[in-house]
Amino acid sequence: MKEEHSHVRVPGRGLHWIVGGAIVGGAHVAVALVFHNMNPYETRIFPECIWHQLTGWECPLCGATRALASLLAGDLVRSVTMNPLVIASYVGVAILVGQTAVESVGYRRVQWPLWTAVAVMGSAAFYTGVLRNLL
Repeated sequence: MKEEHSHVRVPGRGLHWIVGGAIVGGAHVAVALVFHNMNPYETRIFPECIWHQLTGWECPLCGATRALASLLAGDLVRSVTMNPLVIASYVGVAILVGQTAVESVGYRRVQWPLWTAVAVMGSAAFYTGVLRNLL
């Protein structure tokens, strides 16, 4: 009878995620320092959206810089009102990184249906790209 293993550990895989996490964490600290010194609500150093300038409509990424600045300042409500796609993206990435980190230390990964991610990201993208321009 063949023995089945639900998980095979790969040597060094956990280190890969630790280094990646340190790089991403460092990038967030750098962005937080930039936003602390140059608030996008008060400074015009950040580029304007070309799509918005040409059409008058907000693209799905319009407000993302201000949303990220609000999120880093701890203002979740203001962040969601600026661009809910930013929060949906962070939640999605956090789930994926968390699942992979749990798997890298030897536990079984919780499998989320793909439609869940598609529904959350699709809803946020539809709102930020279409509905907020019509409302």
